[in-house]
Amino acid sequence: MNTLDNSSGKSPYSNFTALSTTLQKDHDYTITLTTGFSYFTWPEYWNVWIDYNHDGVFSEPDELAFSKILSPPAAGTPQASVSGTFKLPPSALTGPTRMRITMKRNGDPTPCETIAFGEIEDYTVNIVNNFGGGGTDDRATSLSFEAVRERTWVKLDGVFHSREAVAGFLSKNRWTASVRNAESARQPTPLTP
Repeated sequence: MNTLDNSSGKSPYSNFTALSTTLQKDHDYTITLTTGFSYFTWPEYWNVWIDYNHDGVFSEPDELAFSKILSPPAAGTPQASVSGTFKLPPSALTGPTRMRITMKRNGDPTPCETIAFGEIEDYTVNIVNNFGGGGTDDRATSLSFEAVRERTWVKLDGVFHSREAVAGFLSKNRWTASVRNAESARQPTPLTP
């Protein structure tokens, strides 16, 4: 899903919260979940919960982001996958958020149970606001400046990519700064009165 890709071993519970990906509110995401079999196969019920309100509880059905049943493939099949999409709701709180993935043999898992035949894995998704616009995913992380009567400089910290001109304006003195392209973002841009 997005930039998160993890192959895990067989374990009743795994804490992978150190692994994360960034998701934008109000965007669709594709997820693929893979089951490994030794020889015999079973129906596997997959659920993915995301704690959208950061209360530490996976409320049903509000925080059930994805649910799918894997029909049992032929015996001897080593792996089988389910895929689908989900939309991150615009009401989700921003910041690091727990995502829980559960897989249970022959039954629909709840978010908090001990699963005899299956697994529970926790991850982190960093929820950010919808950037909107032309699909540019990288934004400046901070903008610092000093408004003085003489020429000064704008310092862009972080990563900034844009094919369009971007302008910023300071209050009453009408100082302006502009970045014309990603290349010029690497050099300080003078402010002009």
